[in-house]
Amino acid sequence: MIKTFLIYIILVNSILAQLLPEETYIPYGREYFPLNDKIELIYESTVGESKRIIEKEDSLFKSIIVADNFRYAQTFYQKDDGLYLVKTEQNVNILFVFSKHAMILYPEPMLHIQQPIKVGDTWEWKGYQIRNEEDTTNITATGIAIAEEEIEVPAGKFNALKIEIIVANSDGQKTTFTQWLAKGFGSIKMNVKIEGQGIIQLAMAILGYDEVNSELKEVRYLE
Repeated sequence: MIKTFLIYIILVNSILAQLLPEETYIPYGREYFPLNDKIELIYESTVGESKRIIEKEDSLFKSIIVADNFRYAQTFYQKDDGLYLVKTEQNVNILFVFSKHAMILYPEPMLHIQQPIKVGDTWEWKGYQIRNEEDTTNITATGIAIAEEEIEVPAGKFNALKIEIIVANSDGQKTTFTQWLAKGFGSIKMNVKIEGQGIIQLAMAILGYDEVNSELKEVRYLE
């Protein structure tokens, strides 16, 4: 009787393992997008070397990515259910003769990454943004946790959570972020594709920044 019961349990567990892969049960929390101001991440990318740092100000965290002709900053705050975006800033310089700055505010903070998440989870946020304090457009952000993958970048091998976030507004501009997030470091590999007809999009296309691939090269620990 006991032997028959044990065989039954083994068979049931085997069937469930096939129907529901183990990774669907794994929750990924904020440790996969840490807002750590004690490290500096250096990336190799298709537009040259870039670095990412975190600056803290009260309850807000600013993620800043800097390359030779480009600066991209996002300001976040954490809630129990995820990471929320409150402001985006972009600066693009072309040959030291043209400079374009854009600041985007989200009066109702935008859900950037749902936390915790599991592979297969999706999330969506709808609201509006204000560009340069005057241009208001509706915006939709959608995200999906695609898979857990083992990937190798110049900084080493990592088990990473692959996610995709698409941010689209009513003016036809769309940005697609595909990221591989590693525990303790956040984004170790990223593809960013920017589509649209605005001045910022044109400037970035001229520089070749309308689609950028980056891989983590080095982690520097700050004092």
